[in-house]
Amino acid sequence: MTGIATRIANIRGLAKTVDIAVDRRPYSRRNGGVDAYPQFYNPKIGSIGDSLVAHGVEGASPGTINAWATNAGELNLALAMHPRFRHDNWPADTTAFSPSSDRYTTGANQAISGSNAASHRAMLQNYLLPMHPNILFYRPSVNNSVGTDTGPATFAYFQETVQMAMDAGVFCAIGTMCPWVNDPANAFNGADNNANRAYINAAIRAWVPTLPKSKAILVDYDIALDPTNTGWTDRSNMSDYIHLGTQGALKCARLINQKLDLLIPARNYALELWNGGNNKFPYPILAGNGGVTANGTGSTPTGMRTQKGGTGSSTLVLSTEANAETGGLTRVFTITGVGTGATAYYQLGIGTLGDFTVTGQTGQWVRSIAEIEVMGNDALLVPQLWANGRRALYEGGWSGLIGDSQQQTYWLITDAVQVGSDTANLSIRLYPNADRALAVGGNPTMVAKVKRLGYYFISNPRTDWA
Repeated sequence: MTGIATRIANIRGLAKTVDIAVDRRPYSRRNGGVDAYPQFYNPKIGSIGDSLVAHGVEGASPGTINAWATNAGELNLALAMHPRFRHDNWPADTTAFSPSSDRYTTGANQAISGSNAASHRAMLQNYLLPMHPNILFYRPSVNNSVGTDTGPATFAYFQETVQMAMDAGVFCAIGTMCPWVNDPANAFNGADNNANRAYINAAIRAWVPTLPKSKAILVDYDIALDPTNTGWTDRSNMSDYIHLGTQGALKCARLINQKLDLLIPARNYALELWNGGNNKFPYPILAGNGGVTANGTGSTPTGMRTQKGGTGSSTLVLSTEANAETGGLTRVFTITGVGTGATAYYQLGIGTLGDFTVTGQTGQWVRSIAEIEVMGNDALLVPQLWANGRRALYEGGWSGLIGDSQQQTYWLITDAVQVGSDTANLSIRLYPNADRALAVGGNPTMVAKVKRLGYYFISNPRTDWA
């Protein structure tokens, strides 16, 4: 092994040196063999982390049911852009925990506010590894950036945790600590925080390339969030000073999908459900024009209702395009920003609540899908699919009120749920941000295309995580 030293640039006058003993030769040269990334089909991806990751069971009032209660986190967005892996969210009933602090050591595929590296190791050992994930996404916690010269110890502990996962046969997508906003009001923007983050990230960048490709891949989030290497990220990428907003999460999601291209062959789980038939939603191809347009102008699919919720003055025009893939109609929502705010939304569903009856579904596990294309205006927040209390890409105030500036098709998939009656529920929602649409440089016209909806019985997904 040879010692290498990586010099970290001055951060507020503090120069740091990373000295890590690693063999810099490629793994294949060290081991006399061919080293290649493994290939996964429909892998289970697990994640652990603090509130920067996905806002699952969080804070002093954690969730109590098996619900996808998360913001539009980067893994969730990556899945919606390219549904080729499983990332089911199984939070525990934290009200039953005694003491309540056990929520920091029990649970996985969820992010816990305030948790640190020790909590994450406990989550990994107690809950995630017994679920046998194929891939683990993990990066150091901002909560471990505090203290003077704590970077070396934090990296060593993080390295040990990742090694535990690799020793258990889990392929690791090892991330760097995300940058934050350079603002005096940011409590994590102190000299110690910045120096520790720089040390930890330099150590990760030096260590991961020495690992065999069969065990790990580097996900350097600075490529997405700080491409010019300033040491910080733009405020527009964040919902506050440290938590990713949708714009930052979208950038990270696209980076993640570039990495997953090396690991997972192309597939589309949502489309496979569709092609398999047995769609229980009564109006899947959005055909006909006999529905109710309660708000806006234009036609609504037969059997369905378009309505406006919340408050706001934006206007809606509905139109259609032929959909050769489904044999039905694509419903085009053209929303024009008027007034202020982003609290209004437009909903397409059955009736006012989105309820419908599926005879014989009591006790079944179900999952819903929607194909929605957004046309590249970040004043329209990422689309949402609501079904049976589950939400795909639920934002919950953490979006930064910014959507996708790129044209993108989202395949929204709700987390699986076991239903207790024959009453089903499904609707989609589109949230315009009139403030952003009408601001200088904004575009008041926001367009989304709803192409298909699906509701399916599936096998119990928990058996796949046992």
